[in-house]
Amino acid sequence: MTVTKDDIVNGVMKKTKLDRNIAKNLIESLLKIVKGTLASGEDVLISGFGQFQVRHKWARMGRNPNPKEAHEISERKVVTFYPSKVFRKKMNPQSLGLASKRPMNSTELIQYAKRLMI
Repeated sequence: MTVTKDDIVNGVMKKTKLDRNIAKNLIESLLKIVKGTLASGEDVLISGFGQFQVRHKWARMGRNPNPKEAHEISERKVVTFYPSKVFRKKMNPQSLGLASKRPMNSTELIQYAKRLMI
C-alpha cells in the first residue's frame, strides 16, 4: 500500500489534533518549500530523517531495447534521498553497521513513512 498525501494529512490531524484544513495547509507548505529549494539546486536536510540532494546527470548514449537503436539521453537533474543514521537504524536495526550511504528506494521510504504514522 502506498501512503498518499491525504494519509499524511490524516496522520498529522490525529497526532496534533489540528483541523483538517490547517493540517493540509501545513503539509502543502512543507512540500512547497522542499520542492522550491530542490528546484533552485540546493539540498534539503531534515535531521533524523535524511537528505534530499540534487544531482546532475550528464548526457549519454542510450539504446532502445526493442528496435536496438542508439539515441542520446539528454542531461538532466535528479533528486536522490539519503536516509539519516537514525532512519536507517529504524528501518534495519540489525544491519546499521553494514549499511552504506546509498539512496533509499521508494519502497523503503514508504515503509518508513507507514511506521511513523502508527
